[in-house]
Amino acid sequence: MLYVCLPVYNTDVTRLANELLIQSKNFPVELLIVDDCSSNHFKQINSEFCKDKNQITYISLPNNIGRSAIRNYFLGLKSKGYFLFLDGDSIIYRPNFISTYLELIEQTNPDLAFGGSCYQKNRPSRNFMLRWKYSTSRESKSLEVRLKNSFGFKTNNFLINIEVFNQFPFNENIKGYGHEDTLFGFQLIQKDFFPLQIDNPVLNEVLDENLEFLVKTNNAIDNLVMINLDIEKSPEFVAHVRLLSSYHTLKKKKLLPLFNACYFLVSGMNNFLLEKGYFFLWMFDAYKLQRISKSFKAKALV
Repeated sequence: MLYVCLPVYNTDVTRLANELLIQSKNFPVELLIVDDCSSNHFKQINSEFCKDKNQITYISLPNNIGRSAIRNYFLGLKSKGYFLFLDGDSIIYRPNFISTYLELIEQTNPDLAFGGSCYQKNRPSRNFMLRWKYSTSRESKSLEVRLKNSFGFKTNNFLINIEVFNQFPFNENIKGYGHEDTLFGFQLIQKDFFPLQIDNPVLNEVLDENLEFLVKTNNAIDNLVMINLDIEKSPEFVAHVRLLSSYHTLKKKKLLPLFNACYFLVSGMNNFLLEKGYFFLWMFDAYKLQRISKSFKAKALV
């Protein structure tokens, strides 16, 4: 049995759910939609769509429990079979998306699989350029590239055996946005559960505006620092995350003060250009490196 899991927060999932229902007709597939205390507007839209549909279980939580806890919540709903996790704003554009996963289960019975993701090919307006350029260059990888990198894994389109998921749930100490998926993937790999890479991507249609993406980036980096200090301190984890590796390399070589001093001189202009969408990716890399340095320093002062 395949259970398609849609953790939802302030997202209209009717388009995604409808396409999944069409592709799942006559297959052993059930949609599990859990709303993490969205606004009444989205609750009404989604609950109305799900009403009286046999293949959908819809649950609305009274309180927001966060990105890690809501994924673990699905473990209380089913005990055997497979979970297919999709972000609520994903678009299914391949007519054989569900059947591809069902064939994979039948033929290989994998512990873990990752289908990939992609973004629109057309350049958006400058207001959305930062998320689009970063995601298309760094996150949206072809199957060929992912096969060369065993760490190529994200939680926006992944299949997992429920019994394996029970052994390695998401760490609920991670609150807010960012890097709960990084730790989850790393811990699975450390136990030799490498994701089977397949060519079955979803399209990520929704883009954050530049300033919103910078705020999310800050939150994610703060989470990453907390993980490295409080949860996963191993050298293997540092090597697993490029930003952490860069920070610790600069620190070890005693170059961090020089970097921070140089960035301070250009920070105003660099941040302005990132917000306006006129930038090179190395400018965003420098922004993140300065942010993680600032976050480590703040943690040390606590």
